[in-house]
Amino acid sequence: MTTTVATIFPLSTLGTNNDSVGNETFYQQPADLKPPHHALLMPILFGILMVVGIVGNTLVIFVILKMRQFKTVTNYYVVNLAVADILFLCICAPSTAAQYGSPSFLGGRFMCKMVYYMQSVSAQVTCLFLVAMSIDRFQAIVRPLKSLKTRTLHNAATISIVIWLFAVTVYIPLLVFFDTVDIPYNGGIILLCKEFWSKTWSELFSIWIFLFTYTLPLVVISICYSMMILNLWQRVVPTDALSGPANDRNLRQKRKITWMVLTVVIVFAVCWLPVHVIQIWMEFDVNFPYTMATLDFKAAGHALIYINSCANPFIYTFLGENFQKNFKKTFHCCFKKVRPTREGAGHVANTGTQQGSSSEQAGTRRKTGGGRTQMSTLTSSNVEAKGIEQIDNNHC
Repeated sequence: MTTTVATIFPLSTLGTNNDSVGNETFYQQPADLKPPHHALLMPILFGILMVVGIVGNTLVIFVILKMRQFKTVTNYYVVNLAVADILFLCICAPSTAAQYGSPSFLGGRFMCKMVYYMQSVSAQVTCLFLVAMSIDRFQAIVRPLKSLKTRTLHNAATISIVIWLFAVTVYIPLLVFFDTVDIPYNGGIILLCKEFWSKTWSELFSIWIFLFTYTLPLVVISICYSMMILNLWQRVVPTDALSGPANDRNLRQKRKITWMVLTVVIVFAVCWLPVHVIQIWMEFDVNFPYTMATLDFKAAGHALIYINSCANPFIYTFLGENFQKNFKKTFHCCFKKVRPTREGAGHVANTGTQQGSSSEQAGTRRKTGGGRTQMSTLTSSNVEAKGIEQIDNNHC
């Protein structure tokens, strides 16, 4: 029976030279095809990406949890997405970096099981939360009033729990079937991490990964965004009930959030495509060409999936206007120096200004009685507009 070490991202340096152990045949990469620049550059690159990604995603979680008005349905999913990225970077990045520096698996039996398990769980969780965020955006844009009852933090929490339970449960077989094995390699013995199942099950698993962690989620997301974009650009004239500055601000805010989520999805699709291509190619092509070009392509694919885990915090920062403001506000409060004298003077000055302004306004109201009626009408309109805006922001 022929078995390859292939998972969602094949970490081992397996290739075209065959060695047999019992009934298993392991394909090993020739030593002269192991690019020396991979052993030097890839561990450094993965180390940098791991640090940047962990720090960035941790800051995202901190800012969202710190700011009370930031606790929305979309941000609830963003926090879960950040947690998945942190777990992925902490568990998988060191192992991937080590594999480029050595032909032997360095993590031992426990890490062999855990690394491949967490790789698959993280990929599944990430794509499912992107689907959840896209459906949430679809409801907010296409069905804003009907979705008020369903787009709640309670429902978002329930969906999040279901996603995590599904991901950690469906990939439990990886904890059972993955294990380490010693094999001869260039006159010595190396440790490999591989799956102990038939070629048929290996192929079925590769198909499952490609369909359920990439293709089908992107199909659902594409449908949602196609309908959203069509709906957004058809809204030229607002309805009478929601007309006015408040509705315009809501629509602009919804568009910004929608484009931000769409950017996250596009980056995910681009970054994960190469690794899925190389996975399917290695799994189903028994004559997979282990050349410098294909090995560089595989290394680039590995780098891209870790770049994806680092990219989301930057997307939120550059495309999320509210996130920028709250990020600055959060860390401004942390490092703010208290200066009682200046604050007291400022308070007195502001009080005087406010009193002068109040007197001036009172004088104006005494002069024009009609102006008083008009001012009252405008105030009522503003309150209504703010109420509509607040209801929508609580669900965006």
